[in-house]
Amino acid sequence: MFLCVKHKEVIMPYSKNRTRSCQWCKKKYFLGIESTQHKYCSIECRQKWHYNRWRSNGGKRDPKKARGYWLNRYYGITIDEYEKIFKEQNYSCKICGIKKIKTKNFHVDHCHKTSKIRSILCNKCNAALGLVNEDIDILQKIITYLKKHNESN
Repeated sequence: MFLCVKHKEVIMPYSKNRTRSCQWCKKKYFLGIESTQHKYCSIECRQKWHYNRWRSNGGKRDPKKARGYWLNRYYGITIDEYEKIFKEQNYSCKICGIKKIKTKNFHVDHCHKTSKIRSILCNKCNAALGLVNEDIDILQKIITYLKKHNESN
């Protein structure tokens, strides 16, 4: 026991040893001293709970729902808004014009300073902008370099 000097009362020490009910099987289990926020009594119960959560899709996440969550979280747009922007671009990259390949997702291009969405880009164009840090001077130097070396051939 401890004495709180400010309030002149006895304080019981906080015990970190506690029990919880498993989120899946509801069995009581001991939550150890170093444990934080466990929800399941075993790995099997955790796997069963997660499988049951996505059961309607054979235990797997719905890719469109996951993509919609990601778009909303990082860019503040819905999957319908993404599709609208992409449809306006004729389902192609805004820079190189490559058409959408079904197995690949295109990327939302946005300004890193203002977070404003600019367009939808293919993986290569998005990576190219990222690698040059969206610096116009570097891009001009790349263009000059390519013109110089393409003329010599």
